[in-house]
Amino acid sequence: MTGHSIAKIKTMFLDRAGVTRRLDKGTVKAFRTFGGRVRLTARHSIRKPPKKARKGGKRSPYDRTGRLKKNIFFAVDPDKDSLIVGPIKLDGVATENAPELLEYGGMGRDSRTGESVEYPEYPYMTPAFEKELPRLDDAFRDAVT
Repeated sequence: MTGHSIAKIKTMFLDRAGVTRRLDKGTVKAFRTFGGRVRLTARHSIRKPPKKARKGGKRSPYDRTGRLKKNIFFAVDPDKDSLIVGPIKLDGVATENAPELLEYGGMGRDSRTGESVEYPEYPYMTPAFEKELPRLDDAFRDAVT
């Protein structure tokens, strides 16, 4: 989802007429339930940075500005009739692929120095999805008639 802008994602929200026409009511309700749970779990795993530096251990990502938390959405992919949950592209940020770098790690450019830096992975979407996956059956239980 990081490759999409907010304007593109808004056309795929579950309250849009084009989306609700393509899906039956039960599927829309199940997508809302499951997508909302994954989004909320991911948002709760993102923390504000501590006052003092901590060392060691695997941790969830920090969000100094709050933009990462606010830019996690869920929508329907109209081509595949499937649910997409994740952060959108952060416009106006020095590293536009910051959400992707946090999730998977990799090489990025330091916004202050311009140097290439290797970022460690701090997954937040994958653990949220895996935590909510056992509850997917509950979301679709009422959808099947």
